Amino acid sequence: MKNYILLFFFIFTQSILFGQTISDKYASLIKKADTYYRLKNYKASAQTFSQAFKLNNWKGFTDDRYYAARSWALAGIPDSAFYQLNIIATKGNYSDYEKLSVDHELKSLHKDKRWELILSRVKQNKDEQEAKLNRPLIKELDSIQAEDQKFRSKENNIKILYGADSKEMKELWKTIQEKDSTNLLRVKEILDKYGWLGADVIGYEGSTTLFLVIQH
Repeated sequence: MKNYILLFFFIFTQSILFGQTISDKYASLIKKADTYYRLKNYKASAQTFSQAFKLNNWKGFTDDRYYAARSWALAGIPDSAFYQLNIIATKGNYSDYEKLSVDHELKSLHKDKRWELILSRVKQNKDEQEAKLNRPLIKELDSIQAEDQKFRSKENNIKILYGADSKEMKELWKTIQEKDSTNLLRVKEILDKYGWLGADVIGYEGSTTLFLVIQH
């Protein structure tokens, strides 16, 4: 179990370091593009997204490219919108088919023959990702997360009603600690059997559960 905890902190540290390498200027431009979007200056928004990608050696987060596509579509420049969508579909393995198919901001693209191609690729990404999921394990991790949060969600109410140093609060934390011990044993069994699992196997929530239990 010690090795898994060390791995947890390694991944956590690397995520922080990665976040620090992202240019402040890139983040500033993305924020500026979002501001233009909210002001309905869609062309300026789209152009600012492009400035951010250029600054970052033409690399960008999937969500940023998705919103850039929306801005280009709303600005009436479909070629640039499809360019961004194609990148996230083919290189970013974007898989949120439901969101994409009903996004009214992209409605202007629906009559273009390229739209069905994008939808088809995203649906393929979704199917491929879901085929890899370990659904019984996801269900078990959902149960673990529910146990992890069940009593913690009562903390604020008990603090307000009885006080932070009350008998009721101490009893609550005793219960929480007992649940944490049980959850840790369950997670240890999972990790011993499967090793460290990513979101591609147990989904985002399942992956989050592993972090939460070890953290707690």
